[in-house]
Amino acid sequence: GQISWDGCVSNDGSGGTCADVPGTGIPLQGLRAVAVSPNGASVYAVSDGTISHLFADPTQGQMSWDGCVSDDGSGGLCADVPGTQTPLASAQDVAVSPDGASVYAVSDGTVSHLFANPAQGQLSWDGCVSDDGSGGTCADVPGTGAPLAGAHSVAVSPDGRSLYVASQTASSVSFFSIAPQGQLTFQGCLSDNAIPGCVDPPGEPLKDANAVA
Repeated sequence: GQISWDGCVSNDGSGGTCADVPGTGIPLQGLRAVAVSPNGASVYAVSDGTISHLFADPTQGQMSWDGCVSDDGSGGLCADVPGTQTPLASAQDVAVSPDGASVYAVSDGTVSHLFANPAQGQLSWDGCVSDDGSGGTCADVPGTGAPLAGAHSVAVSPDGRSLYVASQTASSVSFFSIAPQGQLTFQGCLSDNAIPGCVDPPGEPLKDANAVA
């Protein structure tokens, strides 16, 4: 299990230390989290406003840049999330479904779903669920509460049928059902903050929740 250095991919090549993301964009700026596909052939990385896809050698794990999806298209470097809303702004975490066909990202108030190409892992935007519907871009969490405020971590159940989000600001855990093609439907939440529509557990066991498994 000992670790030895192999290599890296960076926005600027890091003076020749790393492989360089093509062009002048900086999709890995402020990188916050990574997830690996179940087949080990894809790596997904989230940074502010962007989800990136990198190929991973299934034998030895070396990475090579492939592409990205971002709120604004990043000047043509990335595929553009439709509309003018920014559901990936301040993205904090990313998870891959057990079948490798869906990728989920959480940001403040929002959970986003992207399709992943089953053969090579490339991403395409599908939709999102947010506390306020994001001006029609996302499905709206029922009621007036904001259980996804400060969403910080996301996990998918081993059977691929449920998704969980821990939210720091809301001191909550929200749960969603997952449709056969990966789309999300809000099912409920637990919160220390007495959020309308959430179950309030005794005491404050979820205070500042920032990770979920």
